Amino acid sequence: MAKSLANRPLSEVFGYSRPRHNDLAEEIAPYNVIEQLAASKELMARCFAERLSTEEDLVMNSPEAVRGFLCTRLAHLEREVFAILWLDNRHRVLAFEELFHGTINQSSVYTREIVKSGLAINAGAALICHNHPSGLPEPSRADIQITKHIKEALSLVEIRLLDHLVVGGNTATSLQEMGVM
Repeated sequence: MAKSLANRPLSEVFGYSRPRHNDLAEEIAPYNVIEQLAASKELMARCFAERLSTEEDLVMNSPEAVRGFLCTRLAHLEREVFAILWLDNRHRVLAFEELFHGTINQSSVYTREIVKSGLAINAGAALICHNHPSGLPEPSRADIQITKHIKEALSLVEIRLLDHLVVGGNTATSLQEMGVM
């Protein structure tokens, strides 16, 4: 009996067959899993944004706090976004501002607009950041060059540029830690 069963497919013996990729996709389609995951990401981003707007003493006092916050805000985006976390002199958050939106692999950044925004909010310091939708958080030569240009411009109006972080996937690379600022 065992020999006769050994040569038969599992689906005949147990009524089971290994699901194929398409079968699985068809099975979960009615549950709108992709839409639910997208909605969950959006809800999480909104919760962080609300916390930022309501908590007066939110302080970015460690690299881990900054990375966690920025990854949550930028990692899931499908196109490049350049943003600034404006801080007071005690590193309390004044605002998080998405200044420039680009394509899947670049965004245009205007130093004049950054300086205007910093002066308008009366910032003492700034953390600039942008995402790489590819998921690779490696800064390009252009990223390093614009960072130096922004740092110089902000210093003229007495706003300290603390760091530039490139977000990719669930991590962020610090240009300050790399020593290229």
